[in-house]
Order: sequence, then structure tokens, then C-alpha cells
Amino acid sequence: MSKQSREASTDGFAFPRSTALAGYFSCLPFRAWEIDRAERAIITADLVVFSYFYLVLLVES
Repeated sequence: MSKQSREASTDGFAFPRSTALAGYFSCLPFRAWEIDRAERAIITADLVVFSYFYLVLLVES
């Protein structure tokens, strides 16, 4: 892959433009590459826990 095509495939993000994550992270007030591994783990754990509780509430209602 040439340098020019690599630059075209990213839009200033660490993710290719074709992934859904690039669109998601572009809406956030911080840049994706400024999140370190520990913060990413905390965010992921929060999303998993909140998703689980949301599904439990959805099933029980």
C-alpha cells in the first residue's frame, strides 16, 4: 500500500474511514488516539455493564 493511499484511507484518525468507529469517535470531544489503554478498558467495561442492565430491564418489562 502506497503512502498516498494510506493517507487517503484515514481521516486524521487511527481508524480507516470505512469503519464505523471512525464516525463514532469523530463525534466525541476528544481524539481517539488520546485515550490510553486503561481509559479504554474502563469505557468498555462501562458500556458492557450498562448494555447488560438495559437488556435486563428490557426483558423484564
